[in-house]
Amino acid sequence: MTIPNTCWYWVDNNAFSYCSNLKSVKFEGDIDGMGGYAFYGCTSLETVTFGGNVGREDGDGGIGCYAFAGCPYLKTVKFSDKNAKLDLVGEYAFMNDIRLTSINMPADTGTLYTGAFLNCASLSKITVPGPAVFDGEYIMGYMYGRAAADGKLEYAKADGETSFYPAKLAGLDKAEKRVTQKVLNMTLTVGSYAERYAANNGISYSYTAESMPQKLPAPENVTGEADTNKIVLTWDKVEGAIGYRVYMYDPATEKYKSYKSVKSTKCTVIELESGTEYSFRVAALDVLGGKYIPGKASTAVSVTTK
Repeated sequence: MTIPNTCWYWVDNNAFSYCSNLKSVKFEGDIDGMGGYAFYGCTSLETVTFGGNVGREDGDGGIGCYAFAGCPYLKTVKFSDKNAKLDLVGEYAFMNDIRLTSINMPADTGTLYTGAFLNCASLSKITVPGPAVFDGEYIMGYMYGRAAADGKLEYAKADGETSFYPAKLAGLDKAEKRVTQKVLNMTLTVGSYAERYAANNGISYSYTAESMPQKLPAPENVTGEADTNKIVLTWDKVEGAIGYRVYMYDPATEKYKSYKSVKSTKCTVIELESGTEYSFRVAALDVLGGKYIPGKASTAVSVTTK
């Protein structure tokens, strides 16, 4: 089904729910939004493409609650314009879409509500735009339907091993009555709602390159003083550093490995073999989102123990 750009206003509640043979939906242009259950239970739906905005000037448009829920063969949701406006993703909008692997939310994404991507078992990676607001619980990275000790169903964070039962979802083979949800990794913006959500829920995340601050410069004048079975390293202070990480060369892997993190500009490397040459590099540490971020590594310095 192709919805032309002349249809810009609204897809109403339940407009296409349970259209079991519908395989693809394409919006050619802007549309204000869609109501609850608009495409609910479309059990053959595989792709949804938005050619423009999904929103209104008052910000009260977007994808309504349960709009695409219960679409077990939906794999891809694509916004052709990466700078498009998406007012919101409503409660449980994509719940039980167990094959959804890709959605590229546009840069101007508004609010994501409770359970928006609950039970999306195949969604292992997602990039969340910086402005997106997280309002609610179990928005992504969670499954519902795992049996607790008392037999009741409960929410659980996806761990890649535990399975859930997606209720009486149409379109599932008998072998898929229980589904294992992949671990989610989020790519997000420094200081965003998404970062807070990921940190509070123990979900793995990394930052977009655009939001990362410049790395601290490499420490200068790294020197080493040899002693029996130990080496004392010193270097100049780097402005803005909260600490330093010392790397020692590993001949077995031919790579520098982290040896120790210190707060001062001095590190004593111990339990070394006498008369052996060791090589080191040092990087200044910054902190971002509760994680230590190493700056540029210094020039290598080699020292032979006594």
